[in-house]
Formats: sequence, C-alpha cells, structure tokens
Amino acid sequence: MKPALISRLYFATWLMLGTIASGYFYYLYQNVSRPQMAQSSVPAPAQPAKPVKKGPARIETSTGGTDPGISRAIANMRLEMNRLKKSLETMGRENAALKAHVKNLEAAFGPTTASLPRE
Repeated sequence: MKPALISRLYFATWLMLGTIASGYFYYLYQNVSRPQMAQSSVPAPAQPAKPVKKGPARIETSTGGTDPGISRAIANMRLEMNRLKKSLETMGRENAALKAHVKNLEAAFGPTTASLPRE
C-alpha cells in the first residue's frame, strides 16, 4: 500500500474512534442527571402499613404517596442485605471451623510453614 493511503486510513480510524468515544461520553453524562431505578429479578415483598419501632426512633415503613419504583428498589435492597447478612454469618462459622481444624493439625504435627525441609 502507498504511504498516503496508509496515513489516510490511519487518520480515518482515529477519527472514527474519537467520534465513538465522544458519543459514549455524551451518553454517560446525559444519564447522570436522571436517577436510575435498581432492577432485580426478585419480586418485592409486601410491606407492612404500620410504623415499625426500631431502636429509639420510630421509622415509618408505609409507602403512601411515594414512588412505587423507589419502594420496590428499597424492598430489593432489604432482601439483598438480608441475603448478604446470612452469607456473612455462614462465612464466619466456616472461618471458625477452619481455624479449629488448623489448630488441631498444628497440635498434632507442630507448627508448619509452606516450605518444609526435604527429607
């Protein structure tokens, strides 16, 4: 290929990439100003209509007059938090079991490291 053709193709390629990047950044910054609703495949649970007392302050859990999308997003976040809490508790129990197992192994074989001397 001729050097003039190569330089034109090179310039056209960079121009196209710059246009795509500009469009992408425009799209990103246009969406920043609008709030986005969280989506989940888990259906939102029914929320109680009565206030629930948690700690010293009363928190109103009724969603009267609020956006149903926000209520759904809050319910999904609560479900996710409960799932993560259960997962964290399970991992804590597993960690305690592993520590006990390592302690038993060290008691039986003595403290060991990753690099054992060759026999």
